Amino acid sequence: MDDIKCEKCLIAICFIFISSIFLLALGKSSLEILIFNLFKMNEKTTRLLERTFRFGVDVLKFLGTLPYNFIFKVPMLQLSRCSTSIDANYEEAQGAVSKRDFIHKTGISYREARESVYWLRTLSELYQDEKYQADFERFKAEAIELKKIFTSIKISSSK
Repeated sequence: MDDIKCEKCLIAICFIFISSIFLLALGKSSLEILIFNLFKMNEKTTRLLERTFRFGVDVLKFLGTLPYNFIFKVPMLQLSRCSTSIDANYEEAQGAVSKRDFIHKTGISYREARESVYWLRTLSELYQDEKYQADFERFKAEAIELKKIFTSIKISSSK
């Protein structure tokens, strides 16, 4: 439990540092930077960042357990890219320079979650061994849930 708190603190500190540099480059004052960093991330955001990070890492670990087949290389590579891109783009959205930029980057996370579902379906058909099917279903369900979450974020942010 303490490791998770430390990891979250480290993520928050890195975010504050990077966003501060970016805001300084835009000519923002120190007070504006402080206010921005104090109010930017809430608990829901932090939980979703952790959830999307976990999803990408868990998919990569799962792909590492699948038997290698040259023909399946492309779908595996595509899944590895889009599953990790969900978190990367949502993380990037946290440093958005405008509401429009945030909505755009959140939309990319949505599309990457959608693509993850596609590649999970494809690989599930290719690897029909029963021992992999439960994991494929679990990851598909999580990717579908992430799609719903990002849709909701995009809609509420657009108001």
